[in-house]
Amino acid sequence: MLNQSHHPRSGQGGVSLVELMVGMVVGLIVMAALLAVYIITTTGATDTVRAARLNQDLRIAMSFMASDIRRAGYWSGMGTPGANCYTNRTANTDCPGSAGAAPAIGDIFISDGPDLVADFDCILVSYDATYDLDPRQVVFGYRKTSDGMGIEMLYDLTGTLTSTNGCSSTATGLWQPLTDADETRVTGLNISTAGSRCFNVTTNTSGTPVGAGVSTPACENMSPTPGADDRLYENRIIRVNLTGVHRGDERIMVQLTQDIKVNNNRIVN
Repeated sequence: MLNQSHHPRSGQGGVSLVELMVGMVVGLIVMAALLAVYIITTTGATDTVRAARLNQDLRIAMSFMASDIRRAGYWSGMGTPGANCYTNRTANTDCPGSAGAAPAIGDIFISDGPDLVADFDCILVSYDATYDLDPRQVVFGYRKTSDGMGIEMLYDLTGTLTSTNGCSSTATGLWQPLTDADETRVTGLNISTAGSRCFNVTTNTSGTPVGAGVSTPACENMSPTPGADDRLYENRIIRVNLTGVHRGDERIMVQLTQDIKVNNNRIVN
């Protein structure tokens, strides 16, 4: 008879049901944590891109407005002898008008836009465009759209407009979108003469300036009201407040404020 020695069964381990469930729970927790980190990272990157696009869209619009506002009132014929726009406005129809004086093309006109909200969200300016060899005023403009969601730019390179006295009904078909409707919703546009200063430089018979020291936000706001023979000098600042949100996430908001110095001061006489 063969001598058979007894060998214990080799250890073939397994996991119990409890161990398996504990392992699955730990794995799910790790996966959930990794998924949460991924979602947070992706969301943060998306928000950063959206904020950058919104900021860029609004800054481009502000840059366009500032460029045209700074040039308001420029006229290449100003150096021509006898062609003083401010003392001969009515006779010289090439000159920019001011304070409602003839001609109808004023150098700056601020009013409400076509969205029927009284918030001064439209500006028309005129100047002698350098690309135009004819020394005359060309009208440029910016306003909120009729739905109040974006900004439009007046694109009139042919110089067909002859008035800056209205935003809502002026130049039908010449307004072009400036902001991206897919990215930006403009929640606020306000344009004012805040920061402007008006001085009465008229002298009386004794040579003393009338209203010396009087300085108000803008000439149209002077008190007491200047007389018909008074000469006013206005150093103009146009303040533009622009606010917008991203259409994909309205929590992302950008607000811009810029005081734009008009390079051509206004003299009203």
